[in-house]
Amino acid sequence: MELFEKLAASMAFGALLIGCTDSQRKRESALPPAPPTVLAAQVLSPQCVWVTWNDRSSDEHGFHIERAMGTAPQGLLFERVRATGPNETTYVDAGLEPTRTYHYRVRAFGLHGTSLYTETISVTTPLEPATNVSAAFLPDARVNVSWTPGAGAWSFVIERSTDAASFSAIASQKSPGSTWVDSNVSASTTYTYRVRSVSEDGRSTTSAPATVVTPGPPPPPSAPSDLRATRGAGATVTLSWRDNSTDESGFDVERSGDGGGTWVNAARLAPGSISYVDASAPDSAAILYRVSATNAWSRSSFTTTGIERTEPGTWTALQGSATGAGLGRPRVNSWISAPSIAAGASGFLYVVWVDGGDYPAQVRLLKWDGTTWVALGGSNSTGGLSQSAGWTTTFHPIVRTDSLGRPVVAYWGGDAQGGGLLVKRWTGVAWEPVGAGVVGVGDTNGNGVGLGLDASDQPVVAWSCRDAIRVRRWNGAAWNDVGASVGSARHACRPSVALVADQPVVAWHEYGSIHVHRWTGEAWSAMPAVTRAGDGQSPAVATDPAGRLGICWTDNSSGSWQIRFKLWDGSAWTELAGSGSGRGVTDMAGSTFLTPALVFDAAGRPIVAAQMLSGTPQMLSGTTNPVDPIFVRRWNGSAWSGLDNSATTGINGDNPGPSGWTLCPSIAVDTQGRPAVVWYDTTVPGCGIYLKKWNPAP
Repeated sequence: MELFEKLAASMAFGALLIGCTDSQRKRESALPPAPPTVLAAQVLSPQCVWVTWNDRSSDEHGFHIERAMGTAPQGLLFERVRATGPNETTYVDAGLEPTRTYHYRVRAFGLHGTSLYTETISVTTPLEPATNVSAAFLPDARVNVSWTPGAGAWSFVIERSTDAASFSAIASQKSPGSTWVDSNVSASTTYTYRVRSVSEDGRSTTSAPATVVTPGPPPPPSAPSDLRATRGAGATVTLSWRDNSTDESGFDVERSGDGGGTWVNAARLAPGSISYVDASAPDSAAILYRVSATNAWSRSSFTTTGIERTEPGTWTALQGSATGAGLGRPRVNSWISAPSIAAGASGFLYVVWVDGGDYPAQVRLLKWDGTTWVALGGSNSTGGLSQSAGWTTTFHPIVRTDSLGRPVVAYWGGDAQGGGLLVKRWTGVAWEPVGAGVVGVGDTNGNGVGLGLDASDQPVVAWSCRDAIRVRRWNGAAWNDVGASVGSARHACRPSVALVADQPVVAWHEYGSIHVHRWTGEAWSAMPAVTRAGDGQSPAVATDPAGRLGICWTDNSSGSWQIRFKLWDGSAWTELAGSGSGRGVTDMAGSTFLTPALVFDAAGRPIVAAQMLSGTPQMLSGTTNPVDPIFVRRWNGSAWSGLDNSATTGINGDNPGPSGWTLCPSIAVDTQGRPAVVWYDTTVPGCGIYLKKWNPAP
């Protein structure tokens, strides 16, 4: 009985518990569904947003997606844009407007009401990009890019890539434009383009890319030739040339009024053109013109010419210095090596040469004192200034003047003090040796001497020796080596010396290549090459009044030996109107020019003299005998100009006598800025030392 009662009580208690659980469940089922979480929105396009959330309820009937539009959600009116079914967690909102800010929130709904809202999330739709982008190669070597504009765009940015990965913006185009032409393309290159739309609200995503492959380039057309320029009345210049190509798309004519420093396009002409009239050329200035043939990808090399302004005046002899034997002795071989000239004070000129009529050969010197030729201390008598004893050969004299205008002479020879490379200076009353000699007779290969004077009037000498080029400097008591030798043994020759910032610069050639080294105060430093290896000979260096270094040389790069000139600007060699390329200063195709000489006038203008060995020989006045002319050209600030007839027939075309050579010119400028040139002349019996001086027209 007791057991039965306990069992009944237990069953009654269990029934009570079961009744309580059912009641609780009924109350819970009357609650709204749990709110969703982790709301996110992703822009799929300017018109489409993808909304996602997490479903945390099991009894929802669905979800309400609500949207508001504006720049901030506070106070905005949300509207329901979709009611989903149960268990859905995504919604794609389409038909939106570009560049608008949209705000979204989501809640669950069920039998007993709606849940709380999720947090609000905001997104901004982008600007609509351009579409239908295409790229097409044009026949004139350009690429045309086109597209369909997106709505709302104010402008478009065009981007380009050559690897389809790294893009750079290269241009912009205002709306409603839908095309752009890329003129800066290369041959055989793959280009990929894409376009972005731009408005006040920002930039769109990029368009789909468009790719084009440019074709390989055709060869450049053949360059025109035989360019000629003829000045007409007023400001008219007529150009003519030969058209050597059959595939050009046109010709470019360019003009320079500053000696080639700046070129401007004067005309772009049709294919087949062979002439052009420049109606706006300045009448008084020297002008350079150049013409090239062009095609879609490239151009030919330029052919260049100039309207050269010839400076009026005459080349005149000084008291018989260009007739008979000139400064030499009549019917005596007055030459063994090149003459040299230097200018002194008050218009004085000093000329040195070797007189082969003496035995042994001697160095002679004459001074032009403004009225007549005079000797200094027996410098034009037997023995000359060298007074060589026991030497059968004396050669390579060179003269410079010190700050007082007194001559200093270096030469190979011998005297009472011995033989070798000697230097003597004029004290005002006598010739004084500078030391016992720079170097002995055994230390030379006989290929030239260079001489310069430093700020203290102490000589610096360079010579070609058995172990290359050597340089020594007089310190007032002894000759000291300036570093080690430079150049290659026995093949370095014709050294020329100038001083820049009171430190020597030496130029020479070996194996047909020009070398220039400057002394830093501690070592020799090679300067950049002035021309390609194997094409240069006979360099000459000099400095202008500002201390800038200039160099001229004879160069075969253009196919004939022409004289070139370059100026050192402190970091690189520069040209003056093409003076360092092509046919350089002389600019006479088919001719051969040798042994140039260089000097600067007081205005800093370089003046170059050179002998012409081949080409069209000039006929002597009153005879039928040809003579190789001496040419002189001066930089006038915009072009190289001839002094009277020196740019065409030379300064010596009127010398009487038989056929012969005119060799080794040397040039100096007097205190009035008038150049004088001396040379060795074989057009007279026994040879002569000739000199002419420039007298400008009043």
